[in-house]
Parts: sequence; C-alpha cells; structure tokens
Amino acid sequence: ESSRVVWLDSNGVSLSILDFPFRGPLPIMVAIDKSNTVILCGLGTTEPAGEECRANAVNSTSPLWRIPIQGNAVGGALIQDRLYIATGAGILYAIEDSN
Repeated sequence: ESSRVVWLDSNGVSLSILDFPFRGPLPIMVAIDKSNTVILCGLGTTEPAGEECRANAVNSTSPLWRIPIQGNAVGGALIQDRLYIATGAGILYAIEDSN
C-alpha cells in the first residue's frame, strides 16, 4: 500500500509524483515548507511498523528524515521553522531542525 502526492506547478504541470509507504487509513499532510518539502504522517511500513512522520523533497523518493510518533497524527503546523504535530493520543510534538 502507498499514498501518493502529486506536485504541480502554478500552471498545473506535473513536477513530480511521490509514493509514500503508508498503510491503513490515509495519512495526513501536516506541512509543506519553503523548500517544497512535504511532511506527511501515517502508519508506516518500516519495521517496527507504527505511526511515523516523514519529510520528502519534491524530487526525491528517499525521506530527508523520519520520526516515530505515539498515536495517529490529527493535525500539524509549521511555524518559524518549527514543526508541530498533534496526535490522537494527546501528545503535541515540537520538532526543530538540528542545524
């Protein structure tokens, strides 16, 4: 199973099509940053399988990063280079670039 993100430019021309290895209910897109990196969260297929969030650049099928989360993501926001992810388990993650 996978989920697909189709990147389009402002004229509707396809720039890229990415398949994400999530299974079960549809993952959610929590953010797209200023570098056109998409962050999605869902039930991953990487062992050990569990809920995770991952970031991918518009032109890459390999994740830039991937983190496990507790509970399913229900929302997110990207504010001043910090990513916030809220889960159904009542946890709020605040993720900041380590650079």
